[in-house]
Amino acid sequence: MKKIQIIKYGLLAALLVFLVLVYMNNNIKDVPGETLVKTVENLPGVSQMEKGDAATFKRYYHLAESDYDTVVFYYSPDTMAVDELLVVKMTDENQAQELKQALEGRISDQKQNFDGYGTNQMGLLNQAEVQINGKYAFLAISEQAADWKSQYLELIK
Repeated sequence: MKKIQIIKYGLLAALLVFLVLVYMNNNIKDVPGETLVKTVENLPGVSQMEKGDAATFKRYYHLAESDYDTVVFYYSPDTMAVDELLVVKMTDENQAQELKQALEGRISDQKQNFDGYGTNQMGLLNQAEVQINGKYAFLAISEQAADWKSQYLELIK
Protein backbone atom coordinates (compact mmCIF):
# COMPACT_ATOMS: atom_id res chain seq x y z
CA MET A 1 0.00 0.00 0.00
CA LYS A 2 2.85 2.39 0.82
CA LYS A 3 4.45 1.75 -2.58
CA ILE A 4 1.29 2.94 -4.36
CA GLN A 5 1.24 6.14 -2.31
CA ILE A 6 4.91 6.80 -3.06
CA ILE A 7 4.24 6.27 -6.77
CA LYS A 8 1.23 8.61 -6.63
CA TYR A 9 3.25 11.36 -4.96
CA GLY A 10 6.13 10.85 -7.36
CA LEU A 11 3.83 11.15 -10.37
CA LEU A 12 2.16 14.23 -8.88
CA ALA A 13 5.55 15.88 -8.35
CA ALA A 14 6.61 15.04 -11.92
CA LEU A 15 3.35 16.51 -13.23
CA LEU A 16 3.89 19.73 -11.28
CA VAL A 17 7.46 20.08 -12.60
CA PHE A 18 6.20 19.49 -16.13
CA LEU A 19 3.45 22.12 -15.79
CA VAL A 20 5.92 24.69 -14.43
CA LEU A 21 8.28 24.06 -17.36
CA VAL A 22 5.44 24.35 -19.89
CA TYR A 23 4.28 27.61 -18.34
CA MET A 24 7.80 29.05 -18.40
CA ASN A 25 8.32 28.11 -22.07
CA ASN A 26 5.06 29.72 -23.20
CA ASN A 27 5.70 33.03 -21.47
CA ILE A 28 5.25 35.59 -24.24
CA LYS A 29 6.35 39.22 -23.87
CA ASP A 30 4.08 42.16 -24.61
CA VAL A 31 6.07 43.80 -27.40
CA PRO A 32 5.05 47.34 -28.42
CA GLY A 33 3.81 47.69 -32.01
CA GLU A 34 6.61 50.14 -32.90
CA THR A 35 9.19 47.57 -31.82
CA LEU A 36 7.56 44.92 -34.01
CA VAL A 37 7.61 47.27 -36.99
CA LYS A 38 11.27 48.28 -36.52
CA THR A 39 12.41 44.70 -35.96
CA VAL A 40 10.65 43.41 -39.08
CA GLU A 41 11.92 46.31 -41.21
CA ASN A 42 15.50 45.46 -40.22
CA LEU A 43 15.34 41.75 -40.98
CA PRO A 44 17.69 40.64 -43.78
CA GLY A 45 16.07 40.75 -47.22
CA VAL A 46 13.04 42.79 -46.17
CA SER A 47 14.38 45.99 -47.75
CA GLN A 48 13.93 44.37 -51.21
CA MET A 49 10.27 43.66 -50.46
CA GLU A 50 7.30 45.96 -50.68
CA LYS A 51 5.44 47.08 -47.55
CA GLY A 52 1.80 46.04 -47.65
CA ASP A 53 -0.93 48.48 -46.76
CA ALA A 54 -4.41 47.78 -45.35
CA ALA A 55 -5.88 47.15 -48.83
CA THR A 56 -3.13 44.68 -49.78
CA PHE A 57 -3.50 42.90 -46.44
CA LYS A 58 -7.26 42.59 -47.08
CA ARG A 59 -6.70 41.32 -50.63
CA TYR A 60 -4.13 38.70 -49.57
CA TYR A 61 -5.67 37.51 -46.30
CA HIS A 62 -9.33 38.60 -46.47
CA LEU A 63 -8.99 40.33 -43.09
CA ALA A 64 -9.27 43.94 -41.96
CA GLU A 65 -6.03 45.42 -40.66
CA SER A 66 -8.00 47.65 -38.29
CA ASP A 67 -9.19 44.57 -36.35
CA TYR A 68 -5.65 44.02 -35.04
CA ASP A 69 -3.30 45.93 -32.78
CA THR A 70 -0.36 45.87 -35.21
CA VAL A 71 0.09 44.41 -38.68
CA VAL A 72 3.53 44.35 -40.31
CA PHE A 73 3.29 42.93 -43.82
CA TYR A 74 5.89 42.70 -46.58
CA TYR A 75 5.62 40.91 -49.92
CA SER A 76 7.59 40.56 -53.11
CA PRO A 77 6.67 43.04 -55.85
CA ASP A 78 7.47 40.33 -58.43
CA THR A 79 4.24 38.53 -59.41
CA MET A 80 6.19 35.31 -59.98
CA ALA A 81 7.64 35.36 -56.45
CA VAL A 82 5.89 34.06 -53.34
CA ASP A 83 8.02 35.77 -50.70
CA GLU A 84 5.93 37.18 -47.85
CA LEU A 85 6.52 38.16 -44.27
CA LEU A 86 3.68 38.92 -41.90
CA VAL A 87 3.72 39.62 -38.17
CA VAL A 88 0.44 40.43 -36.45
CA LYS A 89 -0.17 41.48 -32.88
CA MET A 90 -3.77 40.64 -32.10
CA THR A 91 -5.97 42.69 -29.81
CA ASP A 92 -7.33 39.48 -28.32
CA GLU A 93 -6.13 35.86 -28.34
CA ASN A 94 -9.63 34.87 -29.49
CA GLN A 95 -8.63 36.15 -32.95
CA ALA A 96 -5.98 33.45 -33.26
CA GLN A 97 -8.11 30.76 -34.91
CA GLU A 98 -9.49 33.05 -37.62
CA LEU A 99 -6.03 34.49 -38.29
CA LYS A 100 -4.40 31.06 -38.49
CA GLN A 101 -7.07 29.93 -40.99
CA ALA A 102 -6.39 33.04 -43.09
CA LEU A 103 -2.63 32.39 -43.11
CA GLU A 104 -3.05 28.75 -44.04
CA GLY A 105 -5.63 29.76 -46.67
CA ARG A 106 -3.14 32.17 -48.23
CA ILE A 107 -0.53 29.44 -48.49
CA SER A 108 -3.10 27.07 -49.98
CA ASP A 109 -4.19 29.68 -52.55
CA GLN A 110 -0.59 30.29 -53.57
CA LYS A 111 0.02 26.56 -53.91
CA GLN A 112 -2.95 26.36 -56.29
CA ASN A 113 -1.57 29.31 -58.27
CA PHE A 114 1.87 27.77 -58.74
CA ASP A 115 1.00 24.07 -58.87
CA GLY A 116 2.42 22.37 -61.94
CA TYR A 117 4.91 25.00 -63.07
CA GLY A 118 6.42 26.94 -60.18
CA THR A 119 8.78 24.39 -58.65
CA ASN A 120 10.88 26.97 -56.77
CA GLN A 121 7.74 28.70 -55.53
CA MET A 122 6.18 25.40 -54.45
CA GLY A 123 9.33 24.54 -52.52
CA LEU A 124 9.13 27.81 -50.59
CA LEU A 125 5.39 27.39 -49.98
CA ASN A 126 5.91 23.86 -48.67
CA GLN A 127 8.48 25.20 -46.20
CA ALA A 128 6.42 28.21 -45.11
CA GLU A 129 6.66 29.08 -41.42
CA VAL A 130 3.34 29.75 -39.66
CA GLN A 131 3.13 30.29 -35.92
CA ILE A 132 0.64 31.54 -33.39
CA ASN A 133 2.17 32.51 -30.04
CA GLY A 134 -0.21 34.11 -27.59
CA LYS A 135 -1.35 37.38 -29.17
CA TYR A 136 1.14 37.10 -32.04
CA ALA A 137 0.90 35.50 -35.46
CA PHE A 138 3.80 34.95 -37.82
CA LEU A 139 4.00 33.91 -41.47
CA ALA A 140 7.18 33.69 -43.53
CA ILE A 141 7.51 32.40 -47.07
CA SER A 142 11.09 32.88 -48.21
CA GLU A 143 14.49 31.28 -48.37
CA GLN A 144 15.13 33.30 -45.19
CA ALA A 145 11.98 32.08 -43.40
CA ALA A 146 13.85 30.07 -40.75
CA ASP A 147 16.10 33.02 -39.90
CA TRP A 148 13.13 35.39 -39.72
CA LYS A 149 11.28 32.94 -37.48
CA SER A 150 14.16 32.65 -35.02
CA GLN A 151 14.48 36.44 -34.78
CA TYR A 152 10.70 36.75 -34.30
CA LEU A 153 10.80 34.18 -31.48
CA GLU A 154 13.71 36.00 -29.82
CA LEU A 155 11.66 39.19 -29.89
CA ILE A 156 8.50 37.80 -28.28
CA LYS A 157 9.97 35.31 -25.77
